[in-house]
Amino acid sequence: MELKTRVLDILCVLLSALLMISVWYCALSPDWMAQSGDNGQSSYSQGIGLWSNYTLQIGADAFDPGNSFWLPTQPNAVDSFDAQCESYRKVDCSVLEGGEYDKQYCVIQSIYCGTPLFIVQVVMAIAAGLSVLVFAWVIAMAVYPHRTLTENYLLHMSILAGFVQMAAIGLWYTYVYLKVLNSTFYSDEYTRCTANPTNRSCWSIRYAAYATLVAGGLYPALAIALSQLMSLKSSRYRVQLKQHCKELMDEMPFSPRGSEIPRPSDASTVRESDMSTITNSMR
Repeated sequence: MELKTRVLDILCVLLSALLMISVWYCALSPDWMAQSGDNGQSSYSQGIGLWSNYTLQIGADAFDPGNSFWLPTQPNAVDSFDAQCESYRKVDCSVLEGGEYDKQYCVIQSIYCGTPLFIVQVVMAIAAGLSVLVFAWVIAMAVYPHRTLTENYLLHMSILAGFVQMAAIGLWYTYVYLKVLNSTFYSDEYTRCTANPTNRSCWSIRYAAYATLVAGGLYPALAIALSQLMSLKSSRYRVQLKQHCKELMDEMPFSPRGSEIPRPSDASTVRESDMSTITNSMR
């Protein structure tokens, strides 16, 4: 039992650490949705995350994905939305002065610089914070040898962390990805890409979003493993308590040995003998 408990301790710590790193990496990754191309001589890739986006282009500028989300064309770099959204103002894009392109671009900015992405950022930040708390709590649980009542809250927190990540994915897909995908600005670029798909991959969901989804599903699995660990700790504690009580009984100076403890039949014989003695003395 001791070996099984120790192995489960290590597995829970490693799983919680892996999930924490995964959540933080996905939250900061600029690769939730991306497009790329490589014709053997030139290549490019663009990705967009929750707090930043990136562009990487190698070779001839003629081989490119078309118009970018950000104007002017973004150089090879990873840029934060804070810097790129400084010029954004909350206005009705339909009445914006300028050409049709500026109005379409305004719609994209209203998503990435406005409320939809901000809500997803807040939810994902909560998930990242919960992952740190779960990891720290699992370490404390592994170090302390006995089960405590507070560990029940750890199970709830693990399930909550997974639920929050699922919520972040659902909100991002519904209010960010689909809205961008259905916008005129995006659909024009997507149509040009799909019309000439040779050596190209058009805008699509990338690994950071899928990794967040997987991590959200693994947190309930972590809760199950922690529940098994708590059961093992309870069983181990009962065994240790029983052994400790036995040792205390053996160490007591006046504690009768097993062979010296009178049996019920012996006790009745003693009582009958005593009664016979008393009766004879009264005659």
